[in-house]
Amino acid sequence: MTKKRSCIVSVDCGTQSSRAIVWDTEGHVLSQGSCDLEVLSPHPGWSEQRAESWWEATCIAIKKAISEIDLNTIAAMGITHQRETFVPVASTGKPLTNAILHLDQRSSDEVNFAQQKIGANKIQQITGKVPCHIPSCYKIAWIMNKEPQISKKVHKYLDVQSYLLGHLIQRYVTSYVSADSFSLINIKSRTWDPDLMKHFHLREEQLPELCPPGQIVGRITKKASAETNLPEGLPVVSGAGDGICAALGTNVVKENQAFLYVGTWTVLGIYSPNYVVNKAFRTLCGCIPNSYILEGNVAGGYLIRWFIDRFQSGNLTDLKETPEEILERAAAKITPGANGLMTIPYWAGGSLAPYWDPRARGITLGWSGVHSKAHFYRSILEGITFEHRLLIDNMTDCLNTKVNTLIFIGGGARSRLWGQIIADIMGVPVSTSETIEATALGAAILAAGGAGIYPSIAEASNNMTKISVKYRPNEENQRLYNRLYNQVYKGLYPKVQASINHLAEITKDSPQGDENG
Repeated sequence: MTKKRSCIVSVDCGTQSSRAIVWDTEGHVLSQGSCDLEVLSPHPGWSEQRAESWWEATCIAIKKAISEIDLNTIAAMGITHQRETFVPVASTGKPLTNAILHLDQRSSDEVNFAQQKIGANKIQQITGKVPCHIPSCYKIAWIMNKEPQISKKVHKYLDVQSYLLGHLIQRYVTSYVSADSFSLINIKSRTWDPDLMKHFHLREEQLPELCPPGQIVGRITKKASAETNLPEGLPVVSGAGDGICAALGTNVVKENQAFLYVGTWTVLGIYSPNYVVNKAFRTLCGCIPNSYILEGNVAGGYLIRWFIDRFQSGNLTDLKETPEEILERAAAKITPGANGLMTIPYWAGGSLAPYWDPRARGITLGWSGVHSKAHFYRSILEGITFEHRLLIDNMTDCLNTKVNTLIFIGGGARSRLWGQIIADIMGVPVSTSETIEATALGAAILAAGGAGIYPSIAEASNNMTKISVKYRPNEENQRLYNRLYNQVYKGLYPKVQASINHLAEITKDSPQGDENG
């Protein structure tokens, strides 16, 4: 099989959709398909999906993507996916409940119990992660505590990759990079940690089999071939979660490199060759052997979608433009600093690093009669970026390093306004990728390495990524943003944290009301 005749299929099964993309071995998109996914919220703070819809949507997306591709040229398939999302299944493979998503907030009691019983510091030292409502293990504990009739029937707790691989190759396997999101992995040994497993009353056979990323784990079965139109016997290579695949898809495989990915979460990742832990970030397994990604997460994409749904959707003045394009055009006319409006972007029920405050809520400071929704929108873009500067400063201080390469990727990278805001606030040139689908490209890179198209994952990443500088800091804007960051933003939340917590406690039992009202 020659490189010129080969192509790779990657699937990105995310929160909002499942996408399939066909890539050539140089990292160019040949074709793609997608199918939307629905997020369910049966109770306040709960976020769920029908796990069956992952497979249904993935089949539709793959069929669309390969409809005009010569199937004989496909060399391998890889997977990336939303992290911290899982589903309990019976021995038949049938889901016993809806899948519980990374956004779900039901497990606060279980988090508190684990902190007291095991110790927050011990958990972080083992897993690289401060206990919070995001990792899967606390929601598994919730099922055991609140739905024991379900937990007794569980054959496996599966992440998105192992669930899809069960359909594709009839094997429940996932990479240790993907499994890292359970927060049950010993991040140094990259195996299920026996002490944590014991504390959570879990056995290894109740979780997916582990393997390295970029390894052929099976081949497309006859049944899967019929449902996807992929060739029977096609090699399937183990992938990784979307945030980690984003590092490969941007070639962040060396020190002093970082990426900022915009999906439902805005994910800031910095490459590290060493294992370091700190409350200022999450430490995760990287796809490059013996590497780590230091990560900070903000529900930035969620906040932007919330704003558009509440204030812009259905209010279009020009059907040729999207709501985002209309808002961007208006916000671009507003000076940096949004005429004195500043937003702290804690819209998704709490904050992660650096405060780890489940009661944190969003703040918009400085309202006056001059402000419009365009000011608000610009303050949101600036606020998300200020928060990521806070995270990146904490990371680089811990590593005693400095980021000189920042790559902006994901759907938000279409925004020229936001790209320039990032360059001005961060004070570094901002590069973009040839494709916004850097997570799916990361899965294709793993597949290319696993299938032997390239001799290593790092070499596949180097050859398949196309990155170029697009935005450079404006010195005048940078000076203004530095003052806003250092004199206002950096100390703002600590000053009001106690009041925000009191407010959350006093109103915790208030009716939710009509969310569209």
